[in-house]
Amino acid sequence: MSSQKILLVDDEPDILEMIGFNLEREGYEVINADNGRKALELAKAHQPDLILLDVMMPEMDGMETCRELREDGKLKNTIIAFLTARNEDYSQIAGFEVGADDYITKPFDDIELLNAIETRLKKTELLKTEFAASAEGVNDFLNQARISGKIDLTKGERETQAYKKKQMIYTHGHRPSFLFFLVKGKVK
Repeated sequence: MSSQKILLVDDEPDILEMIGFNLEREGYEVINADNGRKALELAKAHQPDLILLDVMMPEMDGMETCRELREDGKLKNTIIAFLTARNEDYSQIAGFEVGADDYITKPFDDIELLNAIETRLKKTELLKTEFAASAEGVNDFLNQARISGKIDLTKGERETQAYKKKQMIYTHGHRPSFLFFLVKGKVK
């Protein structure tokens, strides 16, 4: 059983009740809000681990709520997943642009929602793990990520590369193909 907090935000009482019941049955602590303004207040007061946020709501829609949550220093890293009937590509793109981590379209089944929540929370826990700020720490992180199955490493081996002063390693606009860990020096 989990003790993680989920803020559930929807203006439909039936949806709040149904989803809230299923989440509580799985051991989550559920906090309900029926609009964006109330969601902001409750998020600040309770610091939830995850926020399930409807897009279309009165007073303040989900997009504006998400934007404001991301601007709050204490909430900017909270997982936010939109739950919405809007499944157009432009709506999803707009959701990700304001800072959403996931976009789940209605209708969905309970198992689909619970799996999405569990996956997001597990990934976040991995990211919260402290690793040494050294090459060994990077290797520990990559090994833990590979073992957990949360990151698919395309190359089994890692290479150490020395660069000369003023050598170009990456140009803005190009797709990065490496993860760089700086042991000493600086990068401009």
